[in-house]
Amino acid sequence: MQRGRPGKRTGALRRRLAGDFARRVIRAQPLDYLRAVAHDYLRSFALRPRREPGELPLWRWQFQLNYPLYFPGEATFIAQRGGERPHVDLPLARFLRGYQRIAATPGPLFALGLLAGLLAALGLGRARRSGLRSAAFLFAAMGFVVFASVVATNQFGWRYQVPMLVLLPPAAAIGLTALIRRPAADASPDEESEAPAGPPPSSNGFLPY
Repeated sequence: MQRGRPGKRTGALRRRLAGDFARRVIRAQPLDYLRAVAHDYLRSFALRPRREPGELPLWRWQFQLNYPLYFPGEATFIAQRGGERPHVDLPLARFLRGYQRIAATPGPLFALGLLAGLLAALGLGRARRSGLRSAAFLFAAMGFVVFASVVATNQFGWRYQVPMLVLLPPAAAIGLTALIRRPAADASPDEESEAPAGPPPSSNGFLPY
């Protein structure tokens, strides 16, 4: 136990020093910091993922056919705490890897979801009377804020797209519905004339029931 305490203190000290250094850099170079955040944010809308210098390889975010081990003794460490050595369910891994090669969400679809949700939330066109502005704003704003807060405080990683995969498709569906669907109040006179007429009133002015 005594041997573990200095390591914990050292780790806490490193995190504190790194945080202090980052805050100093942001205060000294705010425009450079904003450009870096904007660059990382817009990368999520690219058609295909692309690795930049200093980042983890893309295969780290793909299903593997072999269990990845990153440091010596990792398999023993896992076995001591999980009851067995780490392994891969090979048939399932092959299926998921093949699925991942085909069923990937292109970045422009994320952009469409965010844009549609925000435009509907602003009440553009038919969205103003759609009754869906609040719902569109909820999903679009959450997708924007969650991902923006991540890239503003962490090194970019493609795994951070997962929240947008959950939030922006509903934003797109709600936003496009609000922008395209015609509200019921906009029914044309011809449509209104086709509505079935009610029963005629009786001679005494009351309905014939």
